[in-house]
Amino acid sequence: MEADFKRDAKQKIGQFIVDSGLYFALAWSFLYKFRIFDIQESELLWPVWWVTEESVSTVVMVSRGLLCVVPFFTLFKQTRSFAQIVTFLTALIFISISFSNGKSYHSGLAWIIFMFSYFGVRWFVRPQHAIHFAFFCFSTAYINSGLWKLRSLVDYLWETGDLSVLLYTLQEHISASAVERVQAPTWLGQLVLENLWLSGVLWVSALAIEVGAIFIPFFRRQAWLFAMALALFHVGVLLTMRINFMSSIVLLSMLTVYFFLTKDELMVAK
Repeated sequence: MEADFKRDAKQKIGQFIVDSGLYFALAWSFLYKFRIFDIQESELLWPVWWVTEESVSTVVMVSRGLLCVVPFFTLFKQTRSFAQIVTFLTALIFISISFSNGKSYHSGLAWIIFMFSYFGVRWFVRPQHAIHFAFFCFSTAYINSGLWKLRSLVDYLWETGDLSVLLYTLQEHISASAVERVQAPTWLGQLVLENLWLSGVLWVSALAIEVGAIFIPFFRRQAWLFAMALALFHVGVLLTMRINFMSSIVLLSMLTVYFFLTKDELMVAK
């Protein structure tokens, strides 16, 4: 009886995250990020080519209203699918208005990649598998970053054989970030600067997390560990270099909870 109750509770929480939680988080993330619009382009490109200079303020105002209201309709079965799609499309309009001419909002783009991938397969597979597929598509950004770092590291070691690069690379990034922002290093950044061994441990760990994401498709039950590791990676970057990917942390934290609650169901075939 108690086991059945716990299983039902896990399923309900997991279902809420998929049905509504992710869309409330998406709306909050984009409303916070785009609370102030700074649009310098006179002509917007795809997918908001239809927005004119005269209508952009109206489109932004309507989009804000939709993101404030529409996620609540995901709570009702009759309007859920429609509300989910409208929330995603509204977020896409938001990010496209600000970044359609070549700039990038990496953390918000992660949401777009995740949601686009999820909607692409959700009609054909179990919800757990659709979320897992979308998570892997989203994680390819980390895999690409990790593989480029690994290639550069291998090339450098092949030419010099100097293993000390593993120790001081993170210190160089922290120092460069502090100079660029004209701010003193954070308390954790300062601690890393003062301890070479800590710099090496954190750098190698970050590289392992990024490259290790390539194994996500092969370890479904451990997906929550991958999501948690990536979330902690962003927390570490924030605490050492003040680079804020809060919306990615929110997404990864929700996925950590979801995958942990549904880890047994992930092994069930369609």
